[in-house]
Amino acid sequence: MGTPTAQAEKGYELLLCALFNNNSGIVNSYCKYRMYLMDRLFDFEIDPMTQDEKAFFKAMGARIAELRRGSTITQVQLAEMMEVSQQTVAAWEGGRRGVPVSLVPTLARALGCTVETLVGEKTSPTKRGPAPKLQQQIERITQLPKPKQRFVMEMLDTVLAQASSR
Repeated sequence: MGTPTAQAEKGYELLLCALFNNNSGIVNSYCKYRMYLMDRLFDFEIDPMTQDEKAFFKAMGARIAELRRGSTITQVQLAEMMEVSQQTVAAWEGGRRGVPVSLVPTLARALGCTVETLVGEKTSPTKRGPAPKLQQQIERITQLPKPKQRFVMEMLDTVLAQASSR
């Protein structure tokens, strides 16, 4: 079997391979491993996320779920759009797994929002002074669930069509 040092090095190698060689290419938010090292059984629990990261991904997951439900999209439909499994979408929404950075813009488009909204950044207006009333109303409409947004758009289309026919 080799010397105890060689066995220990092999054990660490196995642990590192298990951590970084999973199918998704990223480390899960919580990993449990069991291995034998020098004829003794060791259990490893590895949690690579900091408390701040856990809070961020939990909040982001809640936003993903809210935006998805507001768009009347199922987890399965979102998973198909993102080319991931439904379980991955569920893990994102539960904050158990972070969304890979490369997928954030695609996810934002699929949910009909900006990347800033998805990650929870507050955007400040670029102009000074109060926004015009119409702009404020449009911003309020964008915060409504998708079915209500469609209803408002249909109402506006009807009013504009009537105004143009006069």
